[in-house]
Amino acid sequence: MNRLLFLGLVGLALLCVLCLYCRAPAIEEDLQGKALACLDDVGLDGELLTVSGRDATLTGSVASPVLSDGVEACIAAIPGIRVINNRLEIAGPGPSRTIASIATPEGSN
Repeated sequence: MNRLLFLGLVGLALLCVLCLYCRAPAIEEDLQGKALACLDDVGLDGELLTVSGRDATLTGSVASPVLSDGVEACIAAIPGIRVINNRLEIAGPGPSRTIASIATPEGSN
C-alpha cells in the first residue's frame, strides 16, 4: 500500500512539472504583453523591458524618477510578476551651457 501511494505521489509530481514546463512559455508571453502595455501607456519604448519567467527587468533611461516609479508600480500590479529589477537610469538635464570666464592678466587687452 505504501509503495502504491509513493508511486502515485511521484506520478503526480511529474505531471505537475510537465504541466508547468509546457505552459511556461505561454505564461511568460502573457506577462510580457501586459508589462509592455504599461510601458506603452506612458509612451516608453518596449525595448526597455525583458521578461524571463516571472521576473521583469527594466533597463535604459527615462526622463524622470516619477516615470520610472510609475512604470515599476504598474508592472508590479500585474498578477504573476514575481520580481522587478528596475535598472532604469534617470536622464540628466543635458550638458551645461554655462560659459566659463577666462581670467586675463591685468594690464593686457
